Amino acid sequence: MGAVPAASTAQGDAPGGPGTRPSWLPADKTGFGTARDRASDVWFTLQGGRMSEVCYLDLSTPSVRLLDVADRAAALALRRGRPGPDQRRQ
Repeated sequence: MGAVPAASTAQGDAPGGPGTRPSWLPADKTGFGTARDRASDVWFTLQGGRMSEVCYLDLSTPSVRLLDVADRAAALALRRGRPGPDQRRQ
């Protein structure tokens, strides 16, 4: 006698079904890193020349969906009407 599957009681589409945009980044990373002394539990990955993910504890745990980076020196220079560090001529 073979096993008979139970009848499904779920209704509707499963979350993340066909046509839903993925909420993760592709796996084709170009690099990764952490603090120089490796005491940090925060890691980052690189993809296409940019920081792509921030991970906490280890590289297998992406932990941030959106990250804004502020450059304090550039913000202070703009407030004073001067070019920021990346806008100065060398």
